[in-house]
Amino acid sequence: MLTPKCYVTIADRLRFTGCYEFNVNRSIENLSTTGHIILPTLAIFNSEHRRVLEVNKEVKVSDSVVIETGYAETGIKPLFKGVVKAVNTGERVRLDIEDGMFLLRRKPIVLTAKKIKLKELLNKILSGTGVSVSDRTADMLVDEFQYNGNVAGALAVVKEKLNLTVYLSADDVLYTGLEEAEMLSAGEQKAARIKLIYGRNIIENSVSHQTKESAPLKVVVKGKAKDGKETVAEAGMEGGSKQTHYRYNVTDKAALKLIADQLYHRQSYDGFRGTLTIWGIPVATPGGTVDYKNENYKDNEGRYFIKAVETTFGGGGLRQRLTMGYKVS
Repeated sequence: MLTPKCYVTIADRLRFTGCYEFNVNRSIENLSTTGHIILPTLAIFNSEHRRVLEVNKEVKVSDSVVIETGYAETGIKPLFKGVVKAVNTGERVRLDIEDGMFLLRRKPIVLTAKKIKLKELLNKILSGTGVSVSDRTADMLVDEFQYNGNVAGALAVVKEKLNLTVYLSADDVLYTGLEEAEMLSAGEQKAARIKLIYGRNIIENSVSHQTKESAPLKVVVKGKAKDGKETVAEAGMEGGSKQTHYRYNVTDKAALKLIADQLYHRQSYDGFRGTLTIWGIPVATPGGTVDYKNENYKDNEGRYFIKAVETTFGGGGLRQRLTMGYKVS
């Protein structure tokens, strides 16, 4: 029997050797990682001198937060690094938390650029933030980009305008491109591939399998220039439903093809839809993969993409809920 452990450090001065519960949601479909921590209203620090503190008075918005978790028998590792987004009081103290995107929302930016490569644009947006741009950034040309607001908002516009995956890794590397297993930063590569076996280390198997052929889809993306000229790119297959999307001020053929591929890839793939719930080990990573084994359904076995991981700690122990994606191999 493994013993789940949790350590919460706030503002580098308050260290809790447990909590009532925590929840951390990391997804490649969201710009930021969010969650919450439930703590007692009163806590004793330095038990020798019985220093009792009111937690809600000690913790402030923007304080740094680090969550470390795991099992006493297998080791404790960092899970989350970010800041306190809100302090909610009641019978217990609930801290809403967010990763570095919270601080990017506080950094103003005014930017105008024309005929610029995506990687160069992202470097301009993130200049001075401490966030680096992944070498795996999509190689595409953006006709025009205008923005007046904050850095997080600028990234949201990039995500919305280009319909690409925009994902900030745990080690502050920004990936922008297709939803694929090669998107992870170098620091996340080591633990990116885990093995799960149905009936052994899977608590709950809530997935259904699909194939591209079961629901054919054709995606058409039309880029429109200011003079009305159209450039068209397509992805998918005929014989089923058809979607048409418009992108203004994006007319580079390669850029439009990337957008079409991404839109198609998100909706039509061979693989799972649904979730797998597992214990705290092995540690799963969004953007990583699962080697899935199932003696009852051999056709479903293979390596699958992980779209999101929700990690929880509480009365049920330490658990991870994986949202599954397409079949890699």
